[in-house]
Amino acid sequence: MEKITEKFTVPGYYKDFRCKGGTCRHTCCGGLAVNITQEEYFRLVGMECSPSLRSDLDLALKPLNNPDPYRYACISPNFYGQCRLLDAEGLCELQKECGYGALTSVCKYFPRSPRMRDGAQCATANACEETLELLYNAETPWTTETAELTFYLAGAPETAGDAQSPLRAQIQRICVDIMSGGQNVVEQAPLGKRQATFIDTGKPDKSGAQDVPDMSPMSGEPLPIFSRLAKLEAFLAEIAPLMDLKNTEKLQEVLEQRSDQMNPVSPQPTKPTQPAQSMWTDPSYADAVKRLVHWAGETYPSVQPYCVAADLRVAQGFDEGQFRAALTAVRAHFPKFDEFLTKAIVNEMFYHCFPFAEPNITVHDAGEVLRHMVGMLVFLAATNLNESGTETELIDLFVGFFRMADLTAFHRNSLIVIRREHIE
Repeated sequence: MEKITEKFTVPGYYKDFRCKGGTCRHTCCGGLAVNITQEEYFRLVGMECSPSLRSDLDLALKPLNNPDPYRYACISPNFYGQCRLLDAEGLCELQKECGYGALTSVCKYFPRSPRMRDGAQCATANACEETLELLYNAETPWTTETAELTFYLAGAPETAGDAQSPLRAQIQRICVDIMSGGQNVVEQAPLGKRQATFIDTGKPDKSGAQDVPDMSPMSGEPLPIFSRLAKLEAFLAEIAPLMDLKNTEKLQEVLEQRSDQMNPVSPQPTKPTQPAQSMWTDPSYADAVKRLVHWAGETYPSVQPYCVAADLRVAQGFDEGQFRAALTAVRAHFPKFDEFLTKAIVNEMFYHCFPFAEPNITVHDAGEVLRHMVGMLVFLAATNLNESGTETELIDLFVGFFRMADLTAFHRNSLIVIRREHIE
């Protein structure tokens, strides 16, 4: 184990995060095979413990095919998808009997995720209900601050070492700032005037750019997050060719220009999104969202009940008018819905170092996946929540969705579904 003590950039809620333990409705390790290192595997195999715990460990510890020292084995779940080391109260038997130090790195720190490649930053995953509850109940916008944190990690963390690392960090900050509506304050290497002055006004700024209206391409409903997604994708489209060509000088020039502008999108005006007579104002987008929902329901247990319910509504003729009415009712019943959706997406981006979460996904593709994730969340909310719903039900829906997004290969797999015209 290597001790890492650094000043990390963290979300404002990070200092308030506390694991809910046995009261958690969605235990972190539920349904997961937790990967562990070679050192952790042999330590657990040789650990002195009670016969009961030894039996559970022997059943749970499974060496992986083609292992390496940092991904050597896993703690496999039982037939019901639960960790074999959880007791009836949802607490870890290993920690109860042998102490916190006996835990593996993943078990110690998840949903925290220290990232070191492009600067030290750490957030907690949206797959954790406590994270989402903190976001939902926060009275302030999503922001960041610095905190000195210590982690004991298996192996040296990935650190910055190439010429584009500072540029990637700047791109990440710009993306977060766009999606947070310009309210985010990143203490590490602030972005200058744009960060302090950019707001969604819908009016042309001094550069001649114009915000797209806050319209959902699925229904014409005014959702602020969709105008920000349009700005984000415009920014990613501009930098994507420069990233592919590794044109560092030109990329730096573009980022500096963006940092000095009030509006981060391309200076070409964007056409307003207009409502259509069909169920969706953008049929191709809506069709892709529905394909994703259907596929996710067949693939990922954490969202299965929500996706099945959505499929049923569609099969019963869930049209544009019904969608509008359902979404309006959800937003009226949950006044924080728009803000919560935005905070959750921004936190997801920060957690995954968007748009660089997946090494084999381009920045353009990362933006496309994010836009469809938002569409799925809005669609699932409209088809599953109603005027008698509780905040707990809203949180549970988001937890189910982000357990899929955070803990599986959803990002890579969803691109295939997005670009497929139909499901066999």
